[in-house]
Amino acid sequence: MNKDLALNNELKIRSNLLSPSILLDNFKPSKPVTKELSLKAYLYRYMSILRDGWTKILLTSLVFMLLALIMALLTNAKYTTKATIRINPDPTQYINYRIDTKRPVAVNDEFFYNTETHLLRSRNLAKKVIKDLDIEKTLLKEKKYKGIVYFFTTPLKLLFKNIMNLFFSSSNNSTKTANITADDILLDNLTILPTRNSRLITMKYTSNDPILAKKIILKLIENYILSKYSNKKRISDSATDFLNKQLTKAKKSLLNAESNLIKYSQDNDIIDVESDKSITASNLESLNTAYISALNKRIAVQQSYNIKKDIAGDSSYFSNPIIQSYKKQLAKLKFLYQGNLNNFKPKHPSMIGLAHRIKQIENNILLEFNQLKYNETKTFEASLKVALDVERELKDQIKLYEDKLLNYRDNNIEYSRLKREVETSQTIYTGLLKRLKEIDVTPIVNDNIVIVDPPEVPHKKDSPRFKKYILLGFIIGLFLSLVSVLFKEFLSPIIRSSDDIEALSDNYKVLSKLPIVKSKNGIINFIKNKKTIKYFHNIYTSIPLEGSFPKCLHVTSAKNNEGKTMVAVNLAISIAKLNKSVLLIDANLNNPKIHEYFNLKNSQGLSDFLTGNDKSILNTVIKEKLFVVTAGKNKQDPMATLSNPKLLKFLEVSSNMFDHIIIDSSSILNNAESRIIANQSSATLVVVGEKKVFKQDLEDTLSLLNRAGATLVGFVNNMSTTKINT
Repeated sequence: MNKDLALNNELKIRSNLLSPSILLDNFKPSKPVTKELSLKAYLYRYMSILRDGWTKILLTSLVFMLLALIMALLTNAKYTTKATIRINPDPTQYINYRIDTKRPVAVNDEFFYNTETHLLRSRNLAKKVIKDLDIEKTLLKEKKYKGIVYFFTTPLKLLFKNIMNLFFSSSNNSTKTANITADDILLDNLTILPTRNSRLITMKYTSNDPILAKKIILKLIENYILSKYSNKKRISDSATDFLNKQLTKAKKSLLNAESNLIKYSQDNDIIDVESDKSITASNLESLNTAYISALNKRIAVQQSYNIKKDIAGDSSYFSNPIIQSYKKQLAKLKFLYQGNLNNFKPKHPSMIGLAHRIKQIENNILLEFNQLKYNETKTFEASLKVALDVERELKDQIKLYEDKLLNYRDNNIEYSRLKREVETSQTIYTGLLKRLKEIDVTPIVNDNIVIVDPPEVPHKKDSPRFKKYILLGFIIGLFLSLVSVLFKEFLSPIIRSSDDIEALSDNYKVLSKLPIVKSKNGIINFIKNKKTIKYFHNIYTSIPLEGSFPKCLHVTSAKNNEGKTMVAVNLAISIAKLNKSVLLIDANLNNPKIHEYFNLKNSQGLSDFLTGNDKSILNTVIKEKLFVVTAGKNKQDPMATLSNPKLLKFLEVSSNMFDHIIIDSSSILNNAESRIIANQSSATLVVVGEKKVFKQDLEDTLSLLNRAGATLVGFVNNMSTTKINT
């Protein structure tokens, strides 16, 4: 039986016999868990953002380059001249009257050069330069920009000032602008740069007139040196006056001290022969020396006698000539006596006479020995008595002079004080006189300041540099445009890849990624291209629903112009070419498109059938394989039309006659009726146009489909960056 006729007969059943339609319920699903993108996906995403916004980035950069070029053209030329000077610390110390040219001065370089830098930028020095060169009016006439800029900005400033005066009193100091003086301008254009770890200071001055810049630097150095000279001269003169006054006072004080010293020494008979040594002290020192000598002599005499007595006993007396003579006689007699013993008896008269003579000589020796010993003892006692007498006398004299010295010292205390006053006055007077002479010979010229590099007239302008301005404008424009593009993406991120789609939900995958196709007639037909038919075969084989492709598949998108109709048409054709019977229904009553793909008339269609027209609405495209139901002309109320229970009965009947039904509806966010079809279909396939829809829109689409009770099977990433020409 012909499927067209059978379908028309089945659809003549009364509406009250139809199954109730499954409409939207109040179920609000939880938000799917979002997974994070990989590093590669992030890189691709940002590259895509920059690639899409390159036109805006380039135009913005060019605009800023042009603005920078205009600013450079409106900026007056500036010339900078520079000079380098060397400043050594002054070796002369100026501290009141003390000017020391010999000892080195300990200088903290950091403090010293910070001070000199501020002195070079002092306002008094700047005013003196302006006065010497008579350039006050010239400085006030210098402008940063050309006159045309001030022609437009001056009225704006005046307007702003008047507006401010409306809100603030004219007497309020906070709203008044201080007048800019010539020295302010000079100091603003002057730069002082000390070179680290050296004694060099670089001075720069920027002006519209290169010759004027050189003059200002030269005059500034000259006045700085003169100020140093004047300061040194002033201190030197002040020190000289001070020293002269102090010298007069010191001289008078010295004369008074010497007069008092002399008078006191005369009154107290004090004679100072050697600085601090008196005659009494000298005599006492001599007596002490003599006493020590006498003491040593007495000890030596006593020790000599004791040694002589202890060593060798009386043997020293036998060396006396008289005793030696007696000893010789005694020896001869004893020898003779011994010789006669051989002839005579001891009692012989001759022997008795010899014995008597021997006895007499021995007595003579003993008498002589005793006499010598007695004489020596008397001599020692006399020497010892003399030594003791001398020692006692010296000791008594020392005691006497010690008493005199104590009395002298008591009287000498005042003398010593007066003497110290004289010495102190003499030291002060000598020091002042020496300092005064040093001032007279100290050079006043500042040879510690040397011009290393004198200033020259600059022949090359310092600004504006067009390359620098253009490059700066390009960098600013590039930065602002990048920030703008990225910030816009941050506020409203769009779908840029399959990773973005899958990142919105862990449950659903991208079933196929369709490239961008350039079509001449505006209708895209992937199936005609053998290279692209595989994308739709992948969709057919990648939708698992109870082990097979769904009986009724609803194809939709978040918004319009994402290519859902193209996907529905090409998917239906690809399935039909797999020898499956397919019914393709155009349920987009607001903007039907399917009839244009097949060059069909849209006079009768789904809307007409649902509103009561029983005419045939089935169009055969591929014989016995692909059938098409167009949208029809009735568009009065698409929501009410698609809510008709006949739609569900129509789908039930068609599911028994065809292998698969594919329904193309309107977008989910733009039309509520597409959610009805999602509820009444077996499954829903969402087409996502790459770079056509925001992430939030896709999230809202998933939420609405969930609430509608739709069975989502996955996504198709349409219009990817891979391009295929047809």
